[in-house]
Amino acid sequence: MGCIVTKEASEEQRQEICKEAAKEMATLCLEPAASRADKIIVKLPPDFEKMKEVREKLLKLQEDATSGKPGEGDNAKSSGGGGIMGMITKGLEKVGDAIGDTVAASFGALAEMMEASIKGLEGPMAEIAKDLIAAKKTEILKVLSNAIVSSGVENAEVLCRGESKTAISEHFVQKSAISLGKQLLPDCGEFIKQHKAIQAWNAAVVAYNKAVEKLKAAGLADKFKLEGIDGDIKQYICEQTVLGLGAQMGDEETKVREDPRGKPVRYPQIFTKVFTKHKLLESDWRQVAGN
Repeated sequence: MGCIVTKEASEEQRQEICKEAAKEMATLCLEPAASRADKIIVKLPPDFEKMKEVREKLLKLQEDATSGKPGEGDNAKSSGGGGIMGMITKGLEKVGDAIGDTVAASFGALAEMMEASIKGLEGPMAEIAKDLIAAKKTEILKVLSNAIVSSGVENAEVLCRGESKTAISEHFVQKSAISLGKQLLPDCGEFIKQHKAIQAWNAAVVAYNKAVEKLKAAGLADKFKLEGIDGDIKQYICEQTVLGLGAQMGDEETKVREDPRGKPVRYPQIFTKVFTKHKLLESDWRQVAGN
């Protein structure tokens, strides 16, 4: 009887084998990632920092107004009508009843309004990804699954057999978060719109923009370089949810790589060889390619 020749797969063939294995890995990690949605915390939007900054400025202005000190960077006498405090007082006189009876009280009231809005955001924002995945799991996993299946998977061998334990999850999900977020928006936008996190965010935006308008009336907006905030963060929520799922997929990917044997994939033996970095053969490629 003749010997069976076990020819090693070429570089191109290895890429094809690893491309299939990478897609199987990503698909395998999707469902477990979604089941750990309670671990996904949406980061507060970038504009949240603007809100905190305005709150701090308001508190400082309240302090200065109470003590009679000139504002930051102002050399005017506290009792004088010129300089920053004079400008503040004149500005606040213009908006009078809308924001308070005194300079200090006005800034204090605005600071309290901002503080309440900021505190009201953190809890709901921490829950929105979990709630979104619970409500729209089917739609979300469909979008992500389709993205995995249709991906070209460049450098598949490096993704599968390189040093990174989360390379596949990063490739399919985390690096495509913006695109995937846009795809999720049609199915998830209305749910997000009705969520308490968005209601809290909208209230915070209203409070922030109101504070900015009052500071503008006092002639301070230009000094502090303040601008209004656009309240629509539905796209942002979708992107952050995708990123959170990608991180959970990465955790699952790391576990699978530690022991890839016996996983429910199309080609279990080849899958194991890929992720244990055993030699890949032309016969493996033929099986994957259907030749």
